[in-house]
Amino acid sequence: MEVDKKKMYPKITFVNTDLKANHKKLDQNMDQLTVSDFVSEVNNCAKDDTVYIFENLNHFLNINIDRIIAFNTIFFYFNSYQDVIDGLSRSTNKDISAICDKIKTEHLLKDVVHMSTLIKQEFCHNQCKSVFCHVESCHEDIDNVSDLLGKFINNHYRDITKLEFFEFNLVLRELLTNAVKHGNKLDKTKDIIFAVFLNIDEGRIGFAVKDEGEGFDFKGHLHSIEKDELRINERGLFLINEFCNKIYSNNNLIIVELKK
Repeated sequence: MEVDKKKMYPKITFVNTDLKANHKKLDQNMDQLTVSDFVSEVNNCAKDDTVYIFENLNHFLNINIDRIIAFNTIFFYFNSYQDVIDGLSRSTNKDISAICDKIKTEHLLKDVVHMSTLIKQEFCHNQCKSVFCHVESCHEDIDNVSDLLGKFINNHYRDITKLEFFEFNLVLRELLTNAVKHGNKLDKTKDIIFAVFLNIDEGRIGFAVKDEGEGFDFKGHLHSIEKDELRINERGLFLINEFCNKIYSNNNLIIVELKK
């Protein structure tokens, strides 16, 4: 049966100061909109299948997004962690997300939108704030993401013990190591998308990781091995399962919510 891609992915609309030339060759499920027309255009043709991405942080901060009818997460690009702090700290009742400015290609953006949709459906039924990053398939980049986690928690999730942070960081490293080593097999030409998200109402934090590997059945594989027969490269599965309150896995995508 042929899959209708239009139903799989919401429409992605870039919000710019003008209609940029580098967006002329957009996919048929993508569009662009000027900042000056944003509020009126969105409310005049409000649809539940549109995702908006602000290409400039100041424009995102200066528009009252609570005045618009938007059902999906509203994204803004960032190129420094200060941008993340400024963007996610704004007062709003909308779902908002910072997205790394390295995530530009259509297939990566669609991955982000798909992951964001699943996070909302499976983990955050009310408000959610998140950060999406591009991770290179190398162990060195895992340290960079670990640093980002520390900054995210310091600014948005301060009620946490040192032990809890250790467990959070351990799960993050196990997820990314699995994606780098087993998913993409250390192939630096392959992409990894990582997200950290915060369920505002319940005060829970979670991670999402998608690689370009073939994927595997997380729960099935977990149940197929005995703890006393663990090989060293399989211990990560039990650590993830032990420290997570909820796990969603589908092929090469895994989303977890940490215990708190």
